[in-house]
Amino acid sequence: FGSSQQSSSKSYASSAKHSAMAVHDHACLPMMRHHSFSTISSGDSWRQFLHRPACMRTRAAEPEALPHTRGVDPNAPAQPDNRTAWVPLVDAEVGVKSGKLNEKGDSPPATLPASARDTSVSGTKALLSRSSSPAVSAKRICTGAKQAEVLLEMSCDKLCVRTIHVTYTDSTGNQQHCSQSGYNVKIFLPASSTDVKVSFSVVGGGRICKVDREDPKAPWVRDADGRSVPETFFYASCAQHIQYFIRGPSLHSWVAQVDERQRMEGLLEMVSRDIQCVRKMDVAYSDEHGVRQQWSASGYNVKCHLPMSARDIEVTFSVIGGGNVCRVDRRDPQLPWIVDANGHRTLEKLFYVCCPQCVQFDIRGPSLRAYISRVQEQHDHTATTDTIPRQRADTADLYAVAPEEVPGIGGIVDLKKPHSEYLLPAEVVLFEPTQNEIFHNGDASKTNSRQIFLNTPLSTAENAALGELHRLLAKRGVVESEHSAFPRYVELHALRILQTCKFNASKAVDMMKTAVQERVRRLPIVEEDVLPDLNRGFIYWHGRDRKCRPCLVIRLERLGELATDKERAVRLVIFTLEYALRFAMVPGRVENWVVVIDLANVMRTISPLRVGSIASTAAALGTALEKVYCGRMVWLKIVNMPGGLARIVNGLIPAEKKEKVSFPTDAAAELLEHMEPHQLEARYGG
Repeated sequence: FGSSQQSSSKSYASSAKHSAMAVHDHACLPMMRHHSFSTISSGDSWRQFLHRPACMRTRAAEPEALPHTRGVDPNAPAQPDNRTAWVPLVDAEVGVKSGKLNEKGDSPPATLPASARDTSVSGTKALLSRSSSPAVSAKRICTGAKQAEVLLEMSCDKLCVRTIHVTYTDSTGNQQHCSQSGYNVKIFLPASSTDVKVSFSVVGGGRICKVDREDPKAPWVRDADGRSVPETFFYASCAQHIQYFIRGPSLHSWVAQVDERQRMEGLLEMVSRDIQCVRKMDVAYSDEHGVRQQWSASGYNVKCHLPMSARDIEVTFSVIGGGNVCRVDRRDPQLPWIVDANGHRTLEKLFYVCCPQCVQFDIRGPSLRAYISRVQEQHDHTATTDTIPRQRADTADLYAVAPEEVPGIGGIVDLKKPHSEYLLPAEVVLFEPTQNEIFHNGDASKTNSRQIFLNTPLSTAENAALGELHRLLAKRGVVESEHSAFPRYVELHALRILQTCKFNASKAVDMMKTAVQERVRRLPIVEEDVLPDLNRGFIYWHGRDRKCRPCLVIRLERLGELATDKERAVRLVIFTLEYALRFAMVPGRVENWVVVIDLANVMRTISPLRVGSIASTAAALGTALEKVYCGRMVWLKIVNMPGGLARIVNGLIPAEKKEKVSFPTDAAAELLEHMEPHQLEARYGG
């Protein structure tokens, strides 16, 4: 952009802070001005500025009129981390009242009942349940001065939203009641509470009933008439921390486990997912005095309570009457054994520098082949919005999980190079797509025409297709049941994959496997590992078209030694595309890209002796672009085509793709139909 537009950009950014729009899996709107567009340039640095199209300069609107700021005071200070500025105040006798936070984030003293105070915080993400707003909440009920408290915690899977109901007698002898809904909920009671009663229900469903937790199959407990018995817990006085783990769909949820511990203790739990053998968990740690301590126990389900002061924790597993539990690659759906240089299996050891709040280890397999299939760690995110640090970059820890837990967006970590300040200008964030952008040529009647998939209504046929895919995934064992959530790596892309496969659910499942093989197993990718290849200028982002879609430029003459190293080339392409998805897209507004492939001088740089390896690399890159990142490309221009190749290349393009692909003889003229001149490099007429 011209420098004269800087102030305009800042004003848009200010209003954008009030937007409630979520950006992909980990990004949130207030972060966007800190993530400016990174590109791979053809010159000295792979970071390059993304210009503002001239058509955007005329887009002006007062903050009050913007579609995502209705009902928001444009002069009010932005709320941190997109969290709500309202807190409900709980009165034990009257129910729920409404109160507004003051500037410091405290509840107004004049309206706070003496018997109760609520400091609930919702909208944070708990790793154990991967929940989103209002998944995590904490309710604190206290009287008078600060004192020791009892913590009741409900930790759920993501199949449905549950409610925890608590009734207790306070220090004055009055009976109090409170309840809270979510995926991961914490309720704090006064330490003087007695006669505590805890029960659960499903939002939109019924009460949660009792199962026999002593039986590994957890059958329902029934009364004399054969009816299910509602689950209710009674405590004359409570332990400092009681945690309930709830699983199952809305009509069949149950309390799978209950753990009681001290507030200053962490939980390490081994959970047997079968009963083929009895396992043992060994824990070694350093106490607060630096003395090394040992702990071990065996059984089907084993719990270890560690003091929060424990450090350098090491967890191993073995089988009673068998051998040690060895490592498997939990990032691969097949869970293959991890072997050393001599082909021997390696011992499963998990290390924690500090004591975690709660970790569950799912263990399976027979006595000689037992393995840890899944590790779930819960993090405490119940601090106030002022104390929760805003995550500004993905970390490798997000990807050290089973494949179904890998985020669907991201995967590039340890970014050292700064983002361009024009990465995601407010004009892109506030871009309003028309019918022509949501559907190809605006024709919603065609089954394969959708281009915008998120934050937009779906048709009846699309919903039915997603249901069919869910049932097929359950039938093939990819998910537990048709009511289970999609695997995380594909949940944002399920409909896009279905459309690419012409709504053939079987082919869609196969494409999901390709996504695991080609994308998930390569993540995370560290910037430093691909930086030398980025600086080649073989592939980079430069500019946006008039619909705010970023433009990917591929210059084959710079392929160099990547032509014979398929793995390096694929990792480079995945890094580049993941960068754009993570930092340059806006769900429901800008979800696609455009591509320019430059074949200038390609015949001079390709040796006939390397045609085989080049063809293999080209096929791998094609798989990444068309299967792993399917449904993203709006158009493709192949420029500077050597004479005689156009007919051959055109013959290789599938019929359904030919509408998107062209071979312009005058690249500048054709590209300028889609892009402003200052969005194009000079070599393409910009």
